[in-house]
Amino acid sequence: MTEKQEEYRKALIRAIHTSDGYRERIDVGGKELWREYLQNMYNVDSSKKLSIEELNNLLFILKGQTTEIKKGGYRPAPEGKITEKQLKAIEAIWEARAREKTPLALREFVDKTIKRKPLYLTSLTKQEATKIITAIKKL
Repeated sequence: MTEKQEEYRKALIRAIHTSDGYRERIDVGGKELWREYLQNMYNVDSSKKLSIEELNNLLFILKGQTTEIKKGGYRPAPEGKITEKQLKAIEAIWEARAREKTPLALREFVDKTIKRKPLYLTSLTKQEATKIITAIKKL
């Protein structure tokens, strides 16, 4: 993400947190209701985890300009965590190359490759994901 994009994201987050729609939700149910609202709409617990597209959409919803929920766009990955692109690559390459395409078989393969069996692929690090992608490509 470029510096200008990051500044724009921060400006959108400020606009969201100062909007009347946000304040109404905070006044009614507090921060816990806000987190639940974000979880239901975008499957995140903080507006910091939303993409620019999603932040724009959320701002329009809070201002009452739309009711349509738009998900997607580039979301910044937490430091060191697997990116969405890596996750999609693992799943796609696995589907294309594996003999047994079940989620359990993928977990077993991950366990053999990185010597641990994560409950969810999203808990992998970037380095682990890179190792797994390389190993699947060698199948």
